[in-house]
Amino acid sequence: NRIVALAMADSDAEGVLFLDQDSGVPRKSVANLLTTYKRLKQDSRLRVGVLSGVAMRSDGLPYRLYPVAQGADTVAGVHSVRMTPSSFSLIPTQALKVVGRFYDDFFIDHIDVDYCYRCRAQGYLVAIDPSAPFPHQIGHGLVFVLGFPVTPISSPFRHYYQVRNIILSARRRGVPWFSALAEVVKRFVVIGVLGLKAGSLSTRYRYALMGLVHGIGGNGGPMTKKRR
Repeated sequence: NRIVALAMADSDAEGVLFLDQDSGVPRKSVANLLTTYKRLKQDSRLRVGVLSGVAMRSDGLPYRLYPVAQGADTVAGVHSVRMTPSSFSLIPTQALKVVGRFYDDFFIDHIDVDYCYRCRAQGYLVAIDPSAPFPHQIGHGLVFVLGFPVTPISSPFRHYYQVRNIILSARRRGVPWFSALAEVVKRFVVIGVLGLKAGSLSTRYRYALMGLVHGIGGNGGPMTKKRR
């Protein structure tokens, strides 16, 4: 948000390019993303809210996409999606002025997902550029079930933020309540699989339950020893 504030105060800044410490972005992908953005900007029917690259797993396959609707996921050569990670993404300052900034009190997890839903609620396009792939590492590896990747292996404390911030987003009219509740149920199932495969099952559920309680209570910010 500090960088966003600087960009919004600079009349010459057209957007903010977000990068992540766990991603390596090829120069060609950066160039392709900027080229695609300029092309989309020329289409008066579109208002770009978030344009990101394609996050690739270590095995060379892309992470799952979340299309807006079946059969209607391609717009002007990009994938129109409900949400996309901010790890390698471009957000125009005009969208930031309308949609607002990220929520600082989310601290970690779900920040970009919430922003994507807020963008779409304001009529902005959230899209992934297929010409801009980049390697992205989530967590400490992947859990596989029957040969299929199910979930990244994250530290147990992250489940607190994963659950809490979904609920906080719904409370603030980001993610719709139905989607938020479905995601919370799904998250608890995934935590169970993750705990059985990677260990620390009871600890993981303890953090998740605490996140559930604090989310319902509207408590944001970093998790402190006092809150535990």
